[in-house]
Amino acid sequence: MKDSQKKNATGQGGAAFSNTSKINYSSLQKQYGITNPREARVLRALCERPHTRTELDRIAGSTNAPDIVLRLRNAGVDIMTQFRPHVDRDGKPGKHGLYSLVLP
Repeated sequence: MKDSQKKNATGQGGAAFSNTSKINYSSLQKQYGITNPREARVLRALCERPHTRTELDRIAGSTNAPDIVLRLRNAGVDIMTQFRPHVDRDGKPGKHGLYSLVLP
């Protein structure tokens, strides 16, 4: 994992995507050479808004969104992960990931 990815994985990267931002999915897809359909679906979704790991699993059509996010990061896409606390169905505390694009 690159240093910039480590920073983003801890939520210390650049400005995170906001709903008022305009991101051109097609230009990003071409810029980073994304041809894999699952990666393309995840990138398109992240252009719209931040998503949880569970949402990205559903969007991608897989059960391993973190691997897809890693492949996008390896292609150069700047994706930040923030960990949000939650309580599971058994009452145990945990954290889930929220992924968002980082704008320059």
